[in-house]
Amino acid sequence: MTVIRADVENVFGESNVQKWSQMDNDSKLADDDRITLGITYGRDLVNAKFRMSTYAVPMVETGLVTDWIATLAGIWLWRPRGIRDDTEGTRMMGFSEQVNREMDFTLAGMMNLAGQTRTSGHPTAPVGS
Repeated sequence: MTVIRADVENVFGESNVQKWSQMDNDSKLADDDRITLGITYGRDLVNAKFRMSTYAVPMVETGLVTDWIATLAGIWLWRPRGIRDDTEGTRMMGFSEQVNREMDFTLAGMMNLAGQTRTSGHPTAPVGS
């Protein structure tokens, strides 16, 4: 299962994702391409963080990993739109810090990711090479 727009909306709400995805202030429609780019950003960031760990990448996108990717995608969508909103910025930094803290706890062995494949060592080449 892969992260989809609805996962980002579950974290931030449909109207926020719609508004943040759109770089055209006059449009009321969500920009699905930007939402997809945000999800790709979140996925790439999570996989990069775990690349040299005992977890196999790409990560299986379920549970906590889905939440991390969706949260990072929402932050990516919000970032160019929320520059002037200090209150919202503080809240978004909290989301970012929480995701990073959870990933750090997982890498330190303090949290376990159910359903993730663990490896015996560090990969030396991308999967499928």
